Amino acid sequence: MEPSRTRIVIIDDSDLIRGLLWQILEKIEGVEIVGQAANGETGIARVRELRPDIVTLDLRLNGVSGMDVLREIQTLPDRPMVIVLTDFPFSSYRRRCLELGAAHFLDKASEIPKLTELIRNHRWVHST
Repeated sequence: MEPSRTRIVIIDDSDLIRGLLWQILEKIEGVEIVGQAANGETGIARVRELRPDIVTLDLRLNGVSGMDVLREIQTLPDRPMVIVLTDFPFSSYRRRCLELGAAHFLDKASEIPKLTELIRNHRWVHST
């Protein structure tokens, strides 16, 4: 029996960042990038439709904000683990995101290696 794959949706307004994250995350064994979104509204729709295990979420999005996406995700019956990945790693944002249900809050500029570690660890926990 093949272990299940960890399904990820990437929500970020930057084409460059989404592409970079896709390239990095698809190299992790057992991970499948099932979707992406460039804005909050599309991000919410992708999460509802694709039911990922993990969502990487930028805070600064066009239209619906990352905080609003986080709030909406918390209303879903099968909530994915949300990893906020932002260029604005202020302590007030960190505190608010964690209050709203984010599992992790990372700085895009310095914590991409931690993102891959978190996903590898999540994969290991859910495949055993």
